Amino acid sequence: MIHQIQLHNIRSWTHGTVALGSGPQLLWGVNGAGKTTLLEACIIAATGRSHRASALREVVARGADAARLTVTVGDEEVADPLAQSTLAVEIPAHGRTQTLLNGTPRRPAALMERIKVAVFVPEETGLVVGAPAVRRALIDRVATQWHPGYEQALTRYERALKQRNRLLKDALEADGATRRALALEMRPWTEMLIATGAEIIEGRLALLMALDAPLAEAHREVAPSEGTIAMRYTSRENYDPSAPREKIATMLTQAFADTAETEGYQGHTLVGPHRDDATFLVGGNNLAAT
Repeated sequence: MIHQIQLHNIRSWTHGTVALGSGPQLLWGVNGAGKTTLLEACIIAATGRSHRASALREVVARGADAARLTVTVGDEEVADPLAQSTLAVEIPAHGRTQTLLNGTPRRPAALMERIKVAVFVPEETGLVVGAPAVRRALIDRVATQWHPGYEQALTRYERALKQRNRLLKDALEADGATRRALALEMRPWTEMLIATGAEIIEGRLALLMALDAPLAEAHREVAPSEGTIAMRYTSRENYDPSAPREKIATMLTQAFADTAETEGYQGHTLVGPHRDDATFLVGGNNLAAT
């Protein structure tokens, strides 16, 4: 848990220190007091990203050269300062953000091993009725913190997808010989999509199964008569929620084979986790349709 957070030149906060106790915390203040910025700082400390800004430099206070936030974290039950860690994120107005763990530069992924955070704001109602990309982004955001290798698999998948789509697009107007050469060049990218895609899908399925009970319990507390809520993974391949990675990879391999001809006409990749979705069900009914 977070024990203390210090902010310097982050939006409206020129400087400040906030100590947090155990259990639920209530932030109260007038409009513009900086409540949301404090929450945003916690999210940046946990994920290396902001839920409000597309680029971290946007959080740097106007006229400042850089912003910095420092967070002290540790187990809720352990009060010993020696058992705590200090996370710092230094954000220049121009340049590269630096992440430090106990004073040592680390990759942003190291933050996610220390703090687990989930964000829900009024705008997130789009989770139910919005585009599939909104739901995929939420699942990926949580899975990245929940599964140690998920972010790396997602990065490799996105890179392979970009390269494969480029080759498919190039093949649209190519002659026969060039098409064959592009198909050979595409093969390793397809293999990478299958390997990393299977890991991503396995992680998403496991996450949704893990969320089943707490999601249903939370829903019962606020709407006990509305039926049980569940979040189900939806895809062209209709994966079994408990399917192992090897089975998912086999199904993806077949899906790529089945769509190869259509992909050749359309010029982009038609199967994989970037095409999947999740559906909210209440009492067995699709919440988006009610």
